[in-house]
Amino acid sequence: MSLATTIVGYFLTYQVHAEYRYEACTAIGIMCLIAAVALADIRSEPSPWRSRRAVKLGELSFAFYMIHLIVMRTGE
Repeated sequence: MSLATTIVGYFLTYQVHAEYRYEACTAIGIMCLIAAVALADIRSEPSPWRSRRAVKLGELSFAFYMIHLIVMRTGE
């Protein structure tokens, strides 16, 4: 249900003023989606976010987040 809310919110973005369209239309859906994923993780329910590939991508993403400023400053 939360994924559907997020998708519907995304498609409604063109009905809102351009300055805040994505934030206004998708914030509630994304918050519900995060809560649903966290609840499924707490309950140890099967989820695509718990696969080995997703976990590895999350680890790589976090590692890059930790060093991205150093990479950007070195590139300058």
